[in-house]
Amino acid sequence: MSPESAIMGFYAGSATLMGTVIGSFLNVCIARWPHDRSLLPRSACPHCNHPVRPKDLVPVLSWLWLRGKCRDCARPISPVYPMVELLMGMLGWLLFQRFILEPGDLDPQHLFVWAFYLVFVSAMVVMAFVDLRYHIIPDQTSSYSIPVGLLGVALLSWAGVEIWPLPSIKQALFGVLLGGGLLTIVSLFFGLVLGREALGWGDVKALAMIGAFLGAFPGVWSILFFASILSAIFGILHLVLFKKRDYLPFAPALALTAILHVFYGDQYLKLCFPTMMP
Repeated sequence: MSPESAIMGFYAGSATLMGTVIGSFLNVCIARWPHDRSLLPRSACPHCNHPVRPKDLVPVLSWLWLRGKCRDCARPISPVYPMVELLMGMLGWLLFQRFILEPGDLDPQHLFVWAFYLVFVSAMVVMAFVDLRYHIIPDQTSSYSIPVGLLGVALLSWAGVEIWPLPSIKQALFGVLLGGGLLTIVSLFFGLVLGREALGWGDVKALAMIGAFLGAFPGVWSILFFASILSAIFGILHLVLFKKRDYLPFAPALALTAILHVFYGDQYLKLCFPTMMP
């Protein structure tokens, strides 16, 4: 193995490890934000309320070592916890592969891009899991994250970074306005037609936040387009399998298409809309 390959392997492994650690933190956010609980108290078993020991906080491995059970009460620990940690580890690695292509890319600008979009996909993961379970979208992952996106884009633009899917600051600002405004119009229109709320305001704020990180074009419009198709497919499958209409949260479809946009949007958009992409 060449020294360059060893260096890249070390940093890619570090990115993966950091992703799993962040995933452990996101589990706390998923469990507490819907109930407006502070993130500061130590994690505890949801059944016996016994604080989790530090040695049991190792991402993924602790859950496997304990065989998915609490050390104190032996009640089952949800497999969602290691699932989120593994997912974030994989996303940390994929983001590294996306933005750090060679040892020369291990500079502050590329590492900041990696960290910036790791924050973005983290927000998407929390948003999706919370909406699936509680049918709400935490403000921390939507409206509160808009200034983070705008500031990050501004700093990277000031540093002269040009890389997919980073928008210009003008595109990011327009993305916030378009994302929030477009879904507001859609929500009001279908609310009048159906006589009930068609989209939650959390979805509106979520798309505005996506616009801050990915811009208006092709970010917001393509994500809303593909998320709507994906949501419709989920709805049809649910109707066929369960023979009933239920409310299906929109955030998971938004999150999935936004994450795919970061990794592969420049590739599949050229195939789907060749005349609209440079």
